[in-house]
Amino acid sequence: MIDEQLRHTIWQEMLDVARLIRYYESLGERYRKYHLYLRFLLFASAVGGITALINQFPIWIQLAVDAMIALCVVLDFVQNNAKNAAVLHNIRTRCSELEVEWTNLWENFQHLERNEIQRKNNRLREKLREATDGAGPVKIDAKLNAQCAKDAYEAMEARYA
Repeated sequence: MIDEQLRHTIWQEMLDVARLIRYYESLGERYRKYHLYLRFLLFASAVGGITALINQFPIWIQLAVDAMIALCVVLDFVQNNAKNAAVLHNIRTRCSELEVEWTNLWENFQHLERNEIQRKNNRLREKLREATDGAGPVKIDAKLNAQCAKDAYEAMEARYA
């Protein structure tokens, strides 16, 4: 006999991991872009700074370029976007692996005993907690999270409708 409450719990876990995959992928992409933009600005600033050294620009432009270079260097060190992007990519990969395991549990639901289902679900939930704990220093984006939840729900509904 199918335990509907347990079935609902597994469905919610699958939905949550689908959301997390989208969230960490999107957030990681954002950090990769920040890093790329900052590096490009740093490069452009350095080129501008070198050009300013040959005194072709007024002093106020030279000072502005120097300030922009200093700001870009500080931001590059403080924000640590490349590291955040790598951490988020790792979490996304681990979430994808867990999604496969939850899908397997969902598809074999009728063939397993209730205790076995609960044990596997708890193990997967613990693995998910361990995976997402690594995102500690990364700021949470509530708007992106809500959009990812919506996208995950639509994808899961289409897949299992």
